[in-house]
Amino acid sequence: MLSTLLRTAYAQLFPPLWNATYSCGRCGLHIKITNHPDRDRVAALLRVAHGHPCKPKPKAL
Repeated sequence: MLSTLLRTAYAQLFPPLWNATYSCGRCGLHIKITNHPDRDRVAALLRVAHGHPCKPKPKAL
C-alpha cells in the first residue's frame, strides 16, 4: 500500500516525458520533439507532420 502511494505521488510530481521524431525523405522536413510532458500535444504535432503538403526538393544537376 505504501509503495502504491509512493508510486502515485512520484507519477504526479514527475510526469513521463515523451519523445518523437519525423523525417520526410521527399522534401527534407525534419521534426524532433524531446522531453515534452504532454503526450496528446506530441501526437498532434506528429499528425500535422504526417499530413504536411509535401513539395519535393528540386534535384541538382
